[in-house]
Amino acid sequence: MHPESCSSSNVEATVNACVIDEEESDSQTPDLLCRAQILNDSPRSSSMSSALDELFSHEATLITECAGESYNTAAILHYCRKRIIKPRDIIFSFFGYRPWSKDGADLCLCMRAFSVLYCAFLLLFLAWGPVLQYNICLRRDRGVSTEPMKHLNGSVSELKEDFYSNKGNNDGKDSCSGSLVFGYVVPSIMFLLAYLVTCLVLRCGEPEHLQTLLERVYLISACSPWEQMKQRRLGCAWVTWLVLGLLCLALSLTSLALHLAAAAPHLPFTIIQPSDTADKIVLCGLALGSLWVGDGAMVVGVLLYCAQCHLLCTLLGLIRTTLLQGAISLHSAKKQIDESSRFLRHLNQELGLSVGLYLCVIGFRAVTAFGQVFSVIREAEATSLNSSKRMFPAGEEMSSIKEPEIEWLHLAAVITNLLPWLLLMAVPLFMAARLSSAYRALSKMGCQLHARPFGYQSTPQTDIDSFLLYVSCLSLKAKILWIPVRTYFLVSLLVLSVMAVAILSYIYT
Repeated sequence: MHPESCSSSNVEATVNACVIDEEESDSQTPDLLCRAQILNDSPRSSSMSSALDELFSHEATLITECAGESYNTAAILHYCRKRIIKPRDIIFSFFGYRPWSKDGADLCLCMRAFSVLYCAFLLLFLAWGPVLQYNICLRRDRGVSTEPMKHLNGSVSELKEDFYSNKGNNDGKDSCSGSLVFGYVVPSIMFLLAYLVTCLVLRCGEPEHLQTLLERVYLISACSPWEQMKQRRLGCAWVTWLVLGLLCLALSLTSLALHLAAAAPHLPFTIIQPSDTADKIVLCGLALGSLWVGDGAMVVGVLLYCAQCHLLCTLLGLIRTTLLQGAISLHSAKKQIDESSRFLRHLNQELGLSVGLYLCVIGFRAVTAFGQVFSVIREAEATSLNSSKRMFPAGEEMSSIKEPEIEWLHLAAVITNLLPWLLLMAVPLFMAARLSSAYRALSKMGCQLHARPFGYQSTPQTDIDSFLLYVSCLSLKAKILWIPVRTYFLVSLLVLSVMAVAILSYIYT
């Protein structure tokens, strides 16, 4: 606030009233009536009018997509709540990560009962999903089959025998291929355990860490004169996380739909036998819905960790930039680094546990999907794709099995099943390594200040030495399952993955 614009106490009171009205208002444009009131109450002079215009631009401007350079605190908090916090709360409530509420207010008895019932229904729906999945013999890597690719590799006599035996035993139940324990039970238990741990962390822990960190980053970036720290880039980052999550969910749903499309002529039912086509559609829809909701809960849990890592990296970048420009005292920089370590502690101890369990599930699915890609490619090379119809004696004809189309559907299904798990595996590891690199770069700030002391020429040398010792002793880094994640860790993991791919491709081809 400029001194020359504060000469009249009447004007100050009117400006403060306008700022309060803006904080309580839900509109997206500045209140022009308040500005007119300021001009009416002020002296009729051009200098005072220009001073009031500058005062208003610094104190009473709401954030919009095309806003100016400076914003007040109330407008920034209003923007964070409306544009980011409210959509986040709705998504978290939908997946059971927080109770249903309105603007964080105390819940009435009806809303509490609804939240408890909704959470119980969602947990039951996710737990019933593996049963429905086993009912149609659906595996994320292989698809729907009692024996993988048997209908493509079997001889005509075997197919004829299976056709007549199934024709005479229509009431018999099929059995799914693979191990029931390791193919269906173990992956489901791993996912449910990770989901329950995430619910406990987000419901019983401190739920406002993300909101506090978000508001702090937006407030600091609003005062930053550097273009790369504007709120527009932070908003684009949130849109990027949202698009990435929707992309993973779309790929997951596409792979499940392709698996069902490839198995449509011979869809088995092991537990619940449908009576007509409508029952088959309902059973398949419930199975797909439960699996897809579980994938959505996993995507939200992983992207929450990535978003907090990104906000912490942005906060550390702001601290480094202000230190290099000499725009902050060393004592204030120490205080901000200590506050960032508190956010990092929550990230490592609580979210690091939940995202680590999710990464175990994602890694399991990625490895099995990757192995199935090689298996399908090898089987496709060994299978003849010429015949499109098989005839049987006595004038009976088996329904046409278009082998090339089924194989291409199966190959597309296993590839689209692999892509989302690779993305969800790589992104949190990359963000954790980036956060560790940001703290390591911050630990070198003391040496940089010694080399460039222009911004702190008036600061005593003892304070600079104390800050150098403080940042040099920083050993802060991102951890997943209490394992530090660094850049060289990711490079080693990438080299091992490339070697594994090369070995598998040599063995399977």
